[in-house]
Amino acid sequence: MNQRIDKYDYLIVRAGIIGMSITYKLRGKYPNATIAIIDKEEDVAIPAFWRENYHGISNFNLKEMIEILYYETKLFILNSFNFRDLAIEEIKNYDSSVFTKKAKDVVKNIEDNFKPMPAGIRAQLLNKQTNELVQDFMIEHDKNATHILNAVSPAFTCSFAFARYVVDKINKMEKNK
Repeated sequence: MNQRIDKYDYLIVRAGIIGMSITYKLRGKYPNATIAIIDKEEDVAIPAFWRENYHGISNFNLKEMIEILYYETKLFILNSFNFRDLAIEEIKNYDSSVFTKKAKDVVKNIEDNFKPMPAGIRAQLLNKQTNELVQDFMIEHDKNATHILNAVSPAFTCSFAFARYVVDKINKMEKNK
């Protein structure tokens, strides 16, 4: 019989590699605690309006903004991969009262002292032909460099297993020249 738990001791939001590590440590320290892990569906990108959009408008680039708005508008109108609903839901989360209410719905004894924190930005590749987000990493080579695109996290790209995989790809490419 599955037991439904409506309130949890801990809530991990937007899990990723760091959230999973925190969950692992919590589970070790508090084995009887209930832990909820909340993440978006498989599409975890949040729309941004220009690259390097970390600190307000300090790196504003009109050309990039126009290009990004073009594609985001296209995705919104076509509703590719349910982008419209995802965008509307994400915009609601910018209201701290909405986000706080969602957290209170699943966490025991939570207080109202949420403080805004800057969020990181992870680039998400968009296939311009299919209007879909690319769900896996890509490795591209040119004459002098190897580029890792769409990596899920810095921890992923610095893992030894991934480094071995990339080096093997580079060696195979060099042999085929």
